[in-house]
Amino acid sequence: MDSLAEMVETALRSQRHRIDTATEYLFGQRAAGRFNTERAIEVYRIAIDNAVWEELKGSPLRRQIYRGYKSGHYAVALATELARQFKEAHGASDQRQERRWFRSLLGS
Repeated sequence: MDSLAEMVETALRSQRHRIDTATEYLFGQRAAGRFNTERAIEVYRIAIDNAVWEELKGSPLRRQIYRGYKSGHYAVALATELARQFKEAHGASDQRQERRWFRSLLGS
C-alpha cells in the first residue's frame, strides 16, 4: 500500500505539468462562470491517472500495477484534496447554471 502511494507521489512530481494544465483549465472555467466542484475533481483525477500511467510506461507489469492503483482509490482522494485547495486558494465556488427543467417542479 505504501509503495502505491509512493508511486503516485513520484508520478505527480515527474508529471507536474499535468496538474498545472488541469489548474489552468479550472481557471478558465472559473473566469467563464462555469466552475463546478464535481468537474474540478474529475479534471484532477484524470490528470493524476494520466500521470501515473505515464510513470508506469515501459514497465512490463504496468497493467497490473495500474489496476492495483485504480482499486485503491488514491486518485479520487487526492483529486478531492486538490479541488478543495484550489477553491480555498482562489475563492472559487460552484457557478453551475440553474437547471431549467427543475423550474416547473419548484413552481417558479
